[in-house]
Amino acid sequence: MELRPWVVLLGLTLLPSLALAAGKCERLVITGSPDAPPLLWRDPQDPTHLIGATADVLQQ
Repeated sequence: MELRPWVVLLGLTLLPSLALAAGKCERLVITGSPDAPPLLWRDPQDPTHLIGATADVLQQ
């Protein structure tokens, strides 16, 4: 099957607009679940140390 030149041209024309449609990620929404551990909590062995996903993200 041969692509027609106008189809290729249309695709190349619309490609940058699709990148703009994605936009910039400005926020992160996190929900909780009773089956999953919390995002941040105190380490049972060292109460002055925080553990969890939030602590990992902040360290990176």
